[in-house]
Amino acid sequence: MTEHELVRVRYRGSYPSVSAPEQPSPQALRLAHGQRCTLRVGGAWGTVPRHPRWVGFYSCADGSVYGPPEGDGIDRTDAAWRVHLVHADNSVARRSVRTAYLVGTAG
Repeated sequence: MTEHELVRVRYRGSYPSVSAPEQPSPQALRLAHGQRCTLRVGGAWGTVPRHPRWVGFYSCADGSVYGPPEGDGIDRTDAAWRVHLVHADNSVARRSVRTAYLVGTAG
């Protein structure tokens, strides 16, 4: 069993004033079928043959979330968010997002 513990890291000083993004991107996703995906951090990713303009946004245990470069790979047009999961064989499956993990700061 994995245990998780939330800790507070104290910081002396002040953070610069910033505005929240209009549409924040989650740091991680859990898809409806249980797969976990984490935000892409650099590196070169391949293209999807049927969608050559798409880029990769999240790396998952079995595939990656790709989408148009103007967004973050998440379709928010309905209440239930969806993503395009691209598998190693370049097949594309539409998956619902069960949980989105976002990070914030306490004021």
